[in-house]
Amino acid sequence: MECTTRTTGSLSIVEIAGAVDSRSAGQLYDVLVDIVRDSQSKLIVDLSKVQSMTRAGVRGLVVAAKLLMPGRDKMRICGANRTTEDMLRGLGLDHLLNIDPTLEASLAILFPQVNGPGVFSSAGRPAGMPADRPAQTTKTDARNTGTPATAVFW
Repeated sequence: MECTTRTTGSLSIVEIAGAVDSRSAGQLYDVLVDIVRDSQSKLIVDLSKVQSMTRAGVRGLVVAAKLLMPGRDKMRICGANRTTEDMLRGLGLDHLLNIDPTLEASLAILFPQVNGPGVFSSAGRPAGMPADRPAQTTKTDARNTGTPATAVFW
């Protein structure tokens, strides 16, 4: 499993790739809890590159969502494949986990003042974000030592 985090202002987007299972669940938990503890007010977890997810992998999602309560719309999950989405919904956590089909749908819910396309500018940054204020990306790979590498995203 690999996690890439993009942070812009009050929004963090965590893109997860690979298999999320008992071996990688702890890493996902750590990444999400660290983001929430760093007081990011809105979080999107993008599962569009997740190949498979077990129940063990869901723990980090649940803990992050609980930490962001009572603001139900502060965390969104997007891009889950059919199997993963069915598993998440089957766990009966709909009251806690908000699942959207795409990143754009999650952004539209978190930022309703931005209507339709244009949430992200042509440069790939959220609309309205100054070009001289880049977002930060942190990439963590479960196969390495666990030390995140930090780079400028835009």
